[in-house]
Amino acid sequence: MHEFSPPAGWHIFCFKQYVTRMPRHVHSIPSTSEIHQRLPVVKPINEDSVMSILHSATMQPVLHSFEYCLDFLREQVADVSPSDMVAQPAPIKNHPAWVIGHLTWTCQLLGGAIGMAAWLPENWAQRYGTGSQPAADPDFYESKTDALAILDDARNQIRDRIQQLDDAQLDQKFPDESYRQVFPTIRHALTQVLVAHTANHIGQITIWRRAMGLPSLGRSFE
Repeated sequence: MHEFSPPAGWHIFCFKQYVTRMPRHVHSIPSTSEIHQRLPVVKPINEDSVMSILHSATMQPVLHSFEYCLDFLREQVADVSPSDMVAQPAPIKNHPAWVIGHLTWTCQLLGGAIGMAAWLPENWAQRYGTGSQPAADPDFYESKTDALAILDDARNQIRDRIQQLDDAQLDQKFPDESYRQVFPTIRHALTQVLVAHTANHIGQITIWRRAMGLPSLGRSFE
């Protein structure tokens, strides 16, 4: 196979053909003032707005997972009758009524670590806090509708507060020293509790449904 060797002066001819066929306006170079006139007007950036977006984005994956877990929780209790919300099929003790109230209490507990005042009734910790014992008495708990509404409110409050925190606040040491091996910082606590702790208890409802003979529900990991 022979290599193609263009004749002498071929590249000059091609260049002339290219230039003569270019649109007329390409030959004229705009002045500096013309360039400035053509540039779009750029509005000044509000530094506070940018920082607010960045701060909220740092915890966005955690908040997304938390919301996703709670959506699955609602799906799992949608077909559960009010009386069955406190059913305890052996050997399961943690029924849906307790789990919903416990996750609500967890939001308030975390809120105390990030400067939020308590908002739940005083007896909430006694009924739903760590060490509380689920009871099979429906009168001991809120209705399913009310319980889910109170959980939604707690979710909104903790989400809105977290979105106001900057990295310096998130990386502060957890205030309770006895928990620092598990929660070295506020960020660790929010991540562990909102994601892992929530998923753990929602998994309990999945097992509870199976023990109750209810159809299993699946969800994709979106």
